[in-house]
Amino acid sequence: MHTLFVFSIGIQNDSRLNQKSVKCCAVHVSKTYVSSRRCISNVSMNAQQESGSVLEQTLIHKFGQHNISRVLDSYNRIQRGDIYINTPDNNNDHRQEAHSFIESLTALPFHDISNESIPGYNWTRQLESHWTTIRDELQRAYSTSGRISKTGNNVWVPAVRDEALDYGPNWRTLVLQDREWDPVNAKLFPKTVKILKHTVQCPSVEVFFAKQAPNTGIKSHSDGCNFILTAHLALDVPENECWIEVGGIRKHWKNGKMLVFDTSFMHSTMNESMSEDRYVLLIRFWHPELKKVEIDALQFIFNVLDNPELLDQHVETMKREKESKQAMQSLDNETPNRSARRAAKRSKGTTRSNPMGFGAK
Repeated sequence: MHTLFVFSIGIQNDSRLNQKSVKCCAVHVSKTYVSSRRCISNVSMNAQQESGSVLEQTLIHKFGQHNISRVLDSYNRIQRGDIYINTPDNNNDHRQEAHSFIESLTALPFHDISNESIPGYNWTRQLESHWTTIRDELQRAYSTSGRISKTGNNVWVPAVRDEALDYGPNWRTLVLQDREWDPVNAKLFPKTVKILKHTVQCPSVEVFFAKQAPNTGIKSHSDGCNFILTAHLALDVPENECWIEVGGIRKHWKNGKMLVFDTSFMHSTMNESMSEDRYVLLIRFWHPELKKVEIDALQFIFNVLDNPELLDQHVETMKREKESKQAMQSLDNETPNRSARRAAKRSKGTTRSNPMGFGAK
């Protein structure tokens, strides 16, 4: 689950390479590309570079090199194993650390959604006005947790694999969207899904309810991606007893209020209540300063990672277009030669009958 954050340099089960390559998400990338979620090891760097080059050329063909230069730069940094590190207050514990990094995006631990002059956050203010509807639907769900556990998908599951070391066993989620909307869980929360998709038109890529047990927290870590921001809508929290700290700035959740923050900064949480769970609606969404074509390119990368056949289809399309272009060029080159031959025949007295047309007798 939660597989958005990093696109790797390889394509899983790449039919052209006859090898399995890496798909990694939210990890500390090095030149060995160790993945925390889905990784098939023992991949040759040559195979990775070849599949990465094919994808890069496909991106250029599909979206235009100039239009997605920032995405291509980000992609190439991943291939090199670069990690962006920014310590704005010279405190390494508060650093921004990203291996999936798009340049020139506003980087703040917390984003001010109350400032209406800043574009891209109007939906967050609208969502706050619907918080009781979402809270009530959630409360009905966990009051009948036995039934929802039987009918829903992955209800209140912990973080998986290596990232569980940071999140711990007491951080649980109920996923509504992981790029695609979960058809089963979405039906269990119809009001919430309608509000998000239609009423406020939330630009989400991930949506899930997150539960933090009493007297537990999440260790300080970075999610490693700066072009996805995170929003929390507090639904049922023990106020003044639970907090989140991002880039050295600590804020407490308030029921019905949104917090928007950048998880490429080091961040941690704590529920200091000894008896109450903390429930928030967690939404991950594209950074508002991304251009639409950049979002489309990033989404294409993720789609290819999920379905490598998409890349094969686009490569085949590129091949056909190239062959068609070459055929047209060949025809253009041949046309002057044909005209010359016809002129030579006419000069030798060869005649052609005029075609029948308007005014012909």
